[in-house]
Amino acid sequence: MALIAAVDLGSSKVVALIAEVDAYGELNVIGFGRVNQDRAIERGMITKLESAANAIQSALREAQEMAGVKTTSVVIGISGPSLKSQNEREIVHISTPPSRITQENIDRIIERVLSRSREDGYEVISAIPRRYTLDDQEVAYDPIGLVASKMQSEVHVIKFASNPVRNIENVLSGLGFEVRERFASPIASAEAVLSQEEKEEGVLLIDLGAGLTSYCVYAEGSPLLTGSISIGGINITKDVGHFMKVSVEQAERIKVEQGCALTEMVSEDEEITIVPRGETSPIRLARKKLVEVIQIRLEEIAEAVRQELNKNKIDLEALHAGIVITGGSAKIEGMKVFTERFFQSAARIGLPVGVIGLRDKLQDPSYSVVVGLLKLAYHKRFRSVVSQQQDGKNQFHDKLSRAFDKLKSILREII
Repeated sequence: MALIAAVDLGSSKVVALIAEVDAYGELNVIGFGRVNQDRAIERGMITKLESAANAIQSALREAQEMAGVKTTSVVIGISGPSLKSQNEREIVHISTPPSRITQENIDRIIERVLSRSREDGYEVISAIPRRYTLDDQEVAYDPIGLVASKMQSEVHVIKFASNPVRNIENVLSGLGFEVRERFASPIASAEAVLSQEEKEEGVLLIDLGAGLTSYCVYAEGSPLLTGSISIGGINITKDVGHFMKVSVEQAERIKVEQGCALTEMVSEDEEITIVPRGETSPIRLARKKLVEVIQIRLEEIAEAVRQELNKNKIDLEALHAGIVITGGSAKIEGMKVFTERFFQSAARIGLPVGVIGLRDKLQDPSYSVVVGLLKLAYHKRFRSVVSQQQDGKNQFHDKLSRAFDKLKSILREII
């Protein structure tokens, strides 16, 4: 039984999933663990070593106990303020006369891009070929097996600061887990909630996490821009807490249960009841005041994302599939309408899809990253097997062709 374990190290929670690949090749989630944590992991960085280790261990233990299996390797998501991306072009010559393209040719392009993309203090998390140009004219998205003399590709490179990654890996190693794969969290979210059609048409994914807001732009089926900003749902919660003079825990509950993203969606006579810190008697407050606080912070987050798009010359109008919002704060009432109004673009709330098992629990935008990590790990391993098989078939075909050519040559000499 093939198993995949994934861990999402969020600013408010650590979530672990274990899935098995069933007889039909589907990902069946059989284990789930969630541990809320407070400031042990902030914005993708471990800030309290022992507390972070305990949270990670507890989440993985819960998932293993539910699944009834033990795992020793995990897939993790990487995100934080240092996450950044760039696009690099590279070309390789296949052969003259033209021959079939293999995975080795693609690997050579990626290796050259990686050598050029090295940067002190940073590690490359992903290098994703966007598309391929064969012999200066043919465009292909999966060139293996096609014939060409030379191949050019644009590669999307995602980097992250080295030390935070090492700290995470050291904690997991100390707990007895090997980090088998690392993926950028926004790419994982995209894998969980975006359709291939949306990726082809062009789409902006915004993941509203607790400590971070991550984003990813897809065009022509592949990522074009990936990054994050250091504002998230916890900032909204703290704003609510300060305004209402309540604890962070109460503020989070009020935000989720009574909050809204747009003041115009709330009537003047709506009220909420709260018990401020230090008070014993409840008071009534206009709900519109609460929503004003939430909307101001959401506008700040949306404006920060828009500035990143403008800085990288991304035209929202060219993204015909619009915007998909996911992450915990996507559950705030009115987020779809707020996003459409702010960006003047169609929007939807993204829920994780593509796995079976525990569907009721996982149909929540706050689990997009961890579900996407499972899917990315599965597809990477599956593609690796397919590509090896394809290379084997191509090599066999080439050998067979050479044998026939040699036989024809011998027969011609005899005749």
